[in-house]
Amino acid sequence: MAFQPQIFFDDQETYCSPASEVVPTARVPFPIAEIVAQPSISPEHRNRFLLICKTYLKRGVGQHQLQLEQWYASNLQTHDSASATTFLNELEESVAGTPVGKERPAKNENNEKIGKLFSFMNALIQKHTPLSHAE
Repeated sequence: MAFQPQIFFDDQETYCSPASEVVPTARVPFPIAEIVAQPSISPEHRNRFLLICKTYLKRGVGQHQLQLEQWYASNLQTHDSASATTFLNELEESVAGTPVGKERPAKNENNEKIGKLFSFMNALIQKHTPLSHAE
């Protein structure tokens, strides 16, 4: 007896879009650990940031979620919506366009994906930091 799904659930548009042509589909937000709410942080930007990181890290995102949350709060908390969106667009485009196994070597000792991600994000945030924040 084969299981015939009645509805498809996923957290990535990449999978939901093609599935929606075949079966009813729902995009479910990535489960996010509870942190102290900070009103200056856009929940939409934060959620999108974590989804992009999950796309890159795959299963390894769970063990690094707190680090990712802290990086986001430290680096994008005070950015206006436009600069945060520009940053997220470029991060998402880079992650989507990086074939598995073709990433640049990380500058950390273990050459781990998380090191590669943080290294790239640190360089990218400098590019997208408004002059008023760079001081």
